[in-house]
Amino acid sequence: MVHQLSGAANQRLAWEARSPAVASANESGVNAEMTKRKKFLVVDDEPMLVELVQAVLERAGYAVVTASDGREALDAIRREAPNAIILDINMPVIDGFGVLERLAADPPPSMPKTLVLTARMGIGDVEEAMALGASDYLAKPFSNEVLLRRVGRLLGEGVRLN
Repeated sequence: MVHQLSGAANQRLAWEARSPAVASANESGVNAEMTKRKKFLVVDDEPMLVELVQAVLERAGYAVVTASDGREALDAIRREAPNAIILDINMPVIDGFGVLERLAADPPPSMPKTLVLTARMGIGDVEEAMALGASDYLAKPFSNEVLLRRVGRLLGEGVRLN
């Protein structure tokens, strides 16, 4: 089942991507020197969400590559060697759990940390993702501020927005 964000959620995320809090992230605690070298792989089958997350991360100074399904994600992990992954669960071809399983079975030389970003909020989903190697779990909808804080925690950067 593919999840859909409501029109209101899409509008809120689009507004937040342009918000001063995100635009000023570099001036408020995100170290531009550190983030320039950090690369994220954003994996989701919702193009609008991928674009919004990409905009938030890029405005904070991170490099971003994207994939729209699990197979593309696994290829991009090998090709791009990201520092971290933001991974949806509900996707075609190979879902997020499948990506985590394959990474655990055949880890890349430098294993990226993974933040699962999904509409699935069941405790069983969280437990499964963490058991398969996810570093963190964030439910949709989310605020850009929370996303950036989780990203900072994931990378050990201690990002502060205010």
